[in-house]
Amino acid sequence: MDEYGVPHERPALLDLLGLTEAPSGQRTGDLHLIPGDDDIQVAGEFSVYDAVIPDEGTEVVATADGTPVVLLHSVGAGGEFVFLAGEFGIDLPASYDNEARDRTVRILPSPLSKGHAGLFAQMLGVPEGVLSLETEPVPPHDVELALMQNAVGDYLLFAINWEEEPASVTALGPVAPGIRAQGFSLDADGVVSEITVEAVPADQDAGKCAIVLELDPQEAVVLRFAGE
Repeated sequence: MDEYGVPHERPALLDLLGLTEAPSGQRTGDLHLIPGDDDIQVAGEFSVYDAVIPDEGTEVVATADGTPVVLLHSVGAGGEFVFLAGEFGIDLPASYDNEARDRTVRILPSPLSKGHAGLFAQMLGVPEGVLSLETEPVPPHDVELALMQNAVGDYLLFAINWEEEPASVTALGPVAPGIRAQGFSLDADGVVSEITVEAVPADQDAGKCAIVLELDPQEAVVLRFAGE
């Protein structure tokens, strides 16, 4: 609709998404990425639209049984818009079996679908390994971890222990063995202190290193792993 609430003859989102008309129908199929002339199948099944018609100039990044379902559309001066034509958000959790509306039990995060998570990482341009903060499939503690890389190649690790008891967490990251991360800790009383953590080789994955964090109750830390 325009600023007066009058519907446009053509939905404005179609131009943003790079479509000739609104998608329709629904079905489940295998998803294939199309990098260059190759065809790579993504693990898992995907619930997608049955009919998707990209506009001229819109790049098809992935298909499901021949139907375009991941589209890349250039917007403005150097901008890009990625359209996922299906239920990619709601299908991101591998299951919803652990959901419960009950204040007396802890609701742990659902494990993510490997195929959906990998697709999101690729569409966001995340380097391989950056999203691999791996613990048990269902973490035993309520601890949040986030790993990001800045413009100069340094890795920043954020962690917070929401528990009222200590928690030991091992995160796997793409940092070199022996790198010492420096940062700060904020404890439950609001006291800030400097900390240092060293990355050690991960036994189960030769391409990554383990970062072991011993977190006090309600403690939050931020660490910077400087590149060479």
